Amino acid sequence: MVYTENRLKIDHHSFHEKGNPYHLEKSGYVERKNDPADGRAYNIELTQKGEEVHKEHHTFHLKLAEDINGLLEPEELNQLTAILKKINHSL
Repeated sequence: MVYTENRLKIDHHSFHEKGNPYHLEKSGYVERKNDPADGRAYNIELTQKGEEVHKEHHTFHLKLAEDINGLLEPEELNQLTAILKKINHSL
């Protein structure tokens, strides 16, 4: 799989570096809605544009996992899984 510069820019720049709600709202990925239970608060919800990018991002990660899976032997995949589980449980 080829990971284009543009694709990485969309995934990384928009959601990780500018991941606060203001920037995401300004870019049209999320919208603020008043919380009916607490008038002082608001909820952040994905817009249609945000949903589309979220689905694309999820597909990107699934394909990446498939690509990694195809590179590893079964024993290596078991080792990687064990290491990732260990890291995940320690965070």
